[in-house]
Amino acid sequence: MKIGRDRTPLKERLNEQAESQASQAADLMQSALKTFETDCTTSLNAARFTIENDIQSLMKSSRQMRRNVRLMILTASLMNLIVILVTLAASWYWASLMIDKAQSASLWQLGLTMHQTNNGTVLSMNEKRLKLIDCRIGNASAKCLQILEKE
Repeated sequence: MKIGRDRTPLKERLNEQAESQASQAADLMQSALKTFETDCTTSLNAARFTIENDIQSLMKSSRQMRRNVRLMILTASLMNLIVILVTLAASWYWASLMIDKAQSASLWQLGLTMHQTNNGTVLSMNEKRLKLIDCRIGNASAKCLQILEKE
């Protein structure tokens, strides 16, 4: 007859306890590995997302910079063209004024004066220096100006 409860032998109880602890440790290790894997995946995804955003931002900034450089080159080219055109226009205007002045001075030395009228440009002559005569040039008859010598 037995007194007390039935007890399993100590060896079996220790084995069961060791197996239980080993199972708990394996479950804990599996859970830790799963958590580590999840954390690593989350960190890697966040890093990939950050890198993708940085690359897209850099590419967008680069495109904007290229656009700005093109715009700056175009603006500088247009400004140079405007400066050249204004310079050419001023030179042309100045040259035409100088030519008109030179023509007037030449004509004045001969005794002619140029006048702008509603009918166009006309020449008047100084009768003390010039005389209108009929002359012959080759076979043709023409009106000529004779320069009178100064006395």
